[in-house]
Amino acid sequence: MKIKICGLRRPENIMAVAALQPDLMGFIFYPKSSRYVKPEAIAHVLPLLDERITKVGVFVNAPTEEILITAALLGLDALQLHGSESPEQCRALRSAGYEVIKALPVRDALPAAEIARYDGAVDALLFDTYTSAHGGSGRRFDAALLADAGLSVPYYIAGGMDAAAARDILTTPPAGLLGLDFNSRLELMPGLKSIPAVREVMRAVRPAALNAPLLMRA
Repeated sequence: MKIKICGLRRPENIMAVAALQPDLMGFIFYPKSSRYVKPEAIAHVLPLLDERITKVGVFVNAPTEEILITAALLGLDALQLHGSESPEQCRALRSAGYEVIKALPVRDALPAAEIARYDGAVDALLFDTYTSAHGGSGRRFDAALLADAGLSVPYYIAGGMDAAAARDILTTPPAGLLGLDFNSRLELMPGLKSIPAVREVMRAVRPAALNAPLLMRA
């Protein structure tokens, strides 16, 4: 089960979270987000991360060229698209060599039509609780909606994720679940993660991770 810690923006906090070795770390390049970070502000930090950590850039309705420039500058591994990006844009970004994760908002039911649209165009989906702010609501949706969905695309669950929520979902994980995405519920303030809260998540989802050796790039 993969662990994604998203919404990081302070260099020292990025390195402290990286030391706990989540599978993915997300950086939000959406200027309207309270967790927005300028790419140049972390360009010197990301090359220092453990090479096993997938670096994810989060974008909302950004032009393909802008996304690719940012991805190249920071050496991103994956791109998370949190707006109304088309399947065609997703395919173009995949063709450029990036893993593509498409976020889809969930209200009272899964967005079946949208799921079908992106089948074959992305590497994974991310289901997040609906909010007009494109994520970071701190609220959960009913993960039981995924129990018998029979999805052909692997997916992450986001929205109100903390250690307790993770334990709840992992009691009976739905088929196809690739990982859990943690953001606002682990924060001291927007963009600043509580290291004890991240550590608790790691213990809840993957206890052995805290005992793995840390390999940093030169």
